[in-house]
Amino acid sequence: MAKYNGSENTYIKALYAPGFSSLTMSYFRIYLTLNFVPWLSTDSTGHSQYCKKTFLSTTLDYNGAAYFHGACMSILSDEGSTKSVEATLPCKNNAALTLLYRPGEDNQMTAYMVINKDNKTILFRFETRVKQEIVDGQMVTKVIQAGLETFSMVLKGYMESKAPPAPAWRS
Repeated sequence: MAKYNGSENTYIKALYAPGFSSLTMSYFRIYLTLNFVPWLSTDSTGHSQYCKKTFLSTTLDYNGAAYFHGACMSILSDEGSTKSVEATLPCKNNAALTLLYRPGEDNQMTAYMVINKDNKTILFRFETRVKQEIVDGQMVTKVIQAGLETFSMVLKGYMESKAPPAPAWRS
């Protein structure tokens, strides 16, 4: 977890989903901020470009983080499940966050986080990884929800940490 750096906004972690958006997590005072930036295109060198001018963000308090952590854990603990999940939480400033778990474009179960704010929506797709495993003598392909696991760890770290102290000028 990042240490408090003296400003009111402290970077924690960024996740990227080319073709969808990026998701940056940081502290803002005692809240966990989720900042979604839509994907634009891939440049000539193959790097993804994101539109920083049209971002949407909102904050979670400890209860909101616990809500999404619980939803993440229900997905992660039920490996191989084809059961869809939808967890929506109203947030401040006319925003709502939704965690979705459903079949993606390739029919593999995929996790998404969606922000809706001021009649605008940005979809973030959590990264998956595939591994091969021998089960009962047969090679089986398993999908690992790597991005969702990373997100759940950030939520858990936020809930377990002390909030960063207020800047000295606010005391």
